[in-house]
Amino acid sequence: MMHPLGLPLVETGKTIPKVIHQTFPTRSLPVEFSQNVERLKDQNPGWSHELYDDSDIVTFIKEEYGPDILAFFDQISPAYGAARADLFRYLLLYKRGGVYLDIKSGVSRPLDELLLPGEQVLLSQWETSAVIGRAEFGKHKEITLPGGELQQWQIMTIAGHPFLRAVIASVLKNIANYNPWKYGTGGKGVYRVTGPIAYTKAIEPLMSLYPHRLVVDTEVGLIYSAIENSHKKLFKGHYLARTDPIIKGSGLAQLSGWSYDLARRAKRYVSRA
Repeated sequence: MMHPLGLPLVETGKTIPKVIHQTFPTRSLPVEFSQNVERLKDQNPGWSHELYDDSDIVTFIKEEYGPDILAFFDQISPAYGAARADLFRYLLLYKRGGVYLDIKSGVSRPLDELLLPGEQVLLSQWETSAVIGRAEFGKHKEITLPGGELQQWQIMTIAGHPFLRAVIASVLKNIANYNPWKYGTGGKGVYRVTGPIAYTKAIEPLMSLYPHRLVVDTEVGLIYSAIENSHKKLFKGHYLARTDPIIKGSGLAQLSGWSYDLARRAKRYVSRA
């Protein structure tokens, strides 16, 4: 059975596979990230670990989902690697299940202790009261869920979960309908098109329909950044402040992107004058 946008129906798994998935543009990891990966492996000896680079990502989507879904992925500007990584993690976890963690992220205890026996999906939100500087984390006007956004720097799920299917369908729709004047660019644009806003808005309507556990990240041992240095410095051309469109276009769509970019740059120039 296929989704109108070419998304296959994946059989629902029974348990979360003991596989940790992580991504990075290349297989040559900065020391901080490499150490973090080794720490994860040491903490979880009964788990396998898979690292995907940009080439692996394209190969996976092409082989597991075919040219139609790959075409959606290719529409995301390479300058927005974070958005590409977002879509990939959803496709990967929907197809195979397991645990996804951002390359900078970690856990303070073994996954076998963090996850409950027979658990099918874990949803997490930010601890905003006890952690300095986090008061506004996960708060967006588009999200009405108490506690704010659902984090997607970690995803722990069985294969074929309806939550992930809904997220993928929503992200593909956002890509197809993208307009920088509506969705924005830079960090906020990524949050809306592929990131935590899109993730949360797709899952929230289904939360009453499927069993799940909703937790606060720090209370169960999830660590957003397990490295000492700012992870932003370890990525080239960080996307947060970009003003160019997230989705590549042509004709009127491309013209709209150029005009939006110029308008944003002009606004910044005036504000600095």
